[in-house]
Amino acid sequence: MNHNRLARFPASVSFPSLGADRSIYSLLGHVARYYYPDGGFGACGKVLQNSDFIVALGPDTWDDGAHCGQTIDVQYQGNTVQVAVEDFCPGCPGADGIDLSVGAIAALDPNYYNDGEISVVWSFA
Repeated sequence: MNHNRLARFPASVSFPSLGADRSIYSLLGHVARYYYPDGGFGACGKVLQNSDFIVALGPDTWDDGAHCGQTIDVQYQGNTVQVAVEDFCPGCPGADGIDLSVGAIAALDPNYYNDGEISVVWSFA
């Protein structure tokens, strides 16, 4: 699976750390990118397709896979999708950044291919 198809923010951009307080995810914007699971196995053990509504969590949130199968709500410019946690993204940008499958990000942002990275609000459902 390719979690590295898009450009990263410059090193000069910093993101706040949430530390142990995970109750404020929905108050902050987070970076979301897209990726192509391409029928490979996700870190949670399932075969993942590009059209699935799934998310890969970054290191700040992964918690050794404790959230596998959980649902999160992701919002972007008035659109909301629910996605299942099915993968790990070791290179996700910023604090609590995520990678969305192509199917999920296309539902949020029809211009996702050109936008690349978008700022979303997300929370566990």
